[in-house]
Amino acid sequence: ITFVDNGRVTYSNPARQSLFTIDDVHQEKASVAADYLKKIVPGVVSQGVTLSIPMPGHDMIHTAEYQTLKELIQECDVVYLLKDTRV
Repeated sequence: ITFVDNGRVTYSNPARQSLFTIDDVHQEKASVAADYLKKIVPGVVSQGVTLSIPMPGHDMIHTAEYQTLKELIQECDVVYLLKDTRV
């Protein structure tokens, strides 16, 4: 399982997201989530990648981040786009 996020854990995250605790504040979300998942399921293979994914319509085709994202997607069987919003 690969977590991709460009943010850091904030004080509001532990109340809403079960892969974070208050001790994780200011750390990179993707890495913290991957590490915590390994604690919950010891045999899981998980990594965290800090990467900014632009909104649809914004050009990123010629960036290194695009190449990284493309490689991550090609390695996956399933891709979920999860948004931290009520919409």
